[in-house]
Amino acid sequence: MNMKDGEIQSSFSDRPFLFGNRQIVKCFKQVVLPAKIVSTECIIKTEVGKANIPLLLGKESLKRADTVVDLMNDTAEMFGIPMKLHFISCGQYCIAISNDGNEEHNAPESIVLLIDESMG
Repeated sequence: MNMKDGEIQSSFSDRPFLFGNRQIVKCFKQVVLPAKIVSTECIIKTEVGKANIPLLLGKESLKRADTVVDLMNDTAEMFGIPMKLHFISCGQYCIAISNDGNEEHNAPESIVLLIDESMG
């Protein structure tokens, strides 16, 4: 995909998502945005709906990033690079997304990727 530096692309979407609480959220937009996860530049393609949730990274996305999670040490490896895992207020793992690739700072919950097995 050819994207100019920092360019965010969006298009219409009406895809429904079923969450663990059996709530269905209908999306209204698909967004493609550049990101940097532990110094690796990547493209995130996501759906946007009216729900107060962080940006979720599903199982297939985790597989494409060759993600390995070490629960005993609260660490992970993505794109072959080790990283510390952070937590959101409900206790779930998350990772920082930054434009400098530095995962050591604490990211506000509004800019985290939630690692959730149920999102398959």
